[in-house]
Amino acid sequence: MIEKVKENNEVVIGVEGIETGEWVLVDCGDIICHVMTPSIREYYKLEELWDHNRG
Repeated sequence: MIEKVKENNEVVIGVEGIETGEWVLVDCGDIICHVMTPSIREYYKLEELWDHNRG
């Protein structure tokens, strides 16, 4: 993903978490991309923070 951003002459401001690769955050200025392994995604369940149908 980082290579594709750079290939399109866009800027990568920062990258966090690439050492472990479980949850990588790529800051492209106006866009911040979170890339997670399935197990980390299941553990944090971020989608549930915005699930308005939950009790």
